[in-house]
Amino acid sequence: QQERLVEICKKMGFRVGLINGNVSTAKRGDIDEAFQRGELDIVVVSPATASVGFNWGHLDTVIFMSIDFMDSSFLQGYRRAMRGVRTSPLLIYVMEYENSVDQRIFKIVEIKSAMAVEVDPTQVVVKLSGDHVKARGKEASLVSKLLMQQ
Repeated sequence: QQERLVEICKKMGFRVGLINGNVSTAKRGDIDEAFQRGELDIVVVSPATASVGFNWGHLDTVIFMSIDFMDSSFLQGYRRAMRGVRTSPLLIYVMEYENSVDQRIFKIVEIKSAMAVEVDPTQVVVKLSGDHVKARGKEASLVSKLLMQQ
């Protein structure tokens, strides 16, 4: 999925980097630095690799191609773009493949999130179910659904 997204973005004219488990730590640093300098428009990352070690407060949009059963990976991943003082809204999208395991994963993440809020009311309530939000316009070709509530 990630490599395919990189190719699609390149065909659309974007300058793209990829950070996942196959990329060395040194190369990850090079890609991150290029992104920080504005030499890359997009960095495609896996949730596990994006959840630690990056400060991307300059981002306007975060797109998750997939998420895992760990709500903490999702929250840490998007919080990389929440660091510092935001002057504009952060758009967060999560790809959802219809009739797939995604619906079950989303439900598990929602349940874990609701339980976390019961223990700590300052936590974010994550709502990922497909019925909440429909993507519109050109974004619909890249992403599908997400709703975050606090």
